Amino acid sequence: MSCSKNEDKNDNTQQLYWEMEGQRFTAEGGKAFDNGNSISVFVTPHQSDCSSKEYSFENYLNVEIPKNSKTEGYNVVFQAKGKSPMNALNSKIRYEHNGEQITIWVEAKTILGHKAEGKYTVPYCK
Repeated sequence: MSCSKNEDKNDNTQQLYWEMEGQRFTAEGGKAFDNGNSISVFVTPHQSDCSSKEYSFENYLNVEIPKNSKTEGYNVVFQAKGKSPMNALNSKIRYEHNGEQITIWVEAKTILGHKAEGKYTVPYCK
């Protein structure tokens, strides 16, 4: 199975990074998995993969990609250890999914100035 959704023609190939709470993080790990009507994608600034438990992630980005949907704007969740999640509504997301991995391109900004931008590939966990 292979699918993709291109919300923007931006070919940003920079490795995904995000800024929150005055800190900058660069994607180094993560995972994606089936979550009912969507695919959950978690990206972390530390090594993580299919064997990692998402509840143990201290800082991460999360995107829910609805299946068979014509969603125009996505919600990107910024999570920092000990803090409430921050949502970046109507974020621009592109993705490619081939059954083994998912690549996402993100452009997101919260009302408090948290931002994320770039591309990253995570394993698709079964």
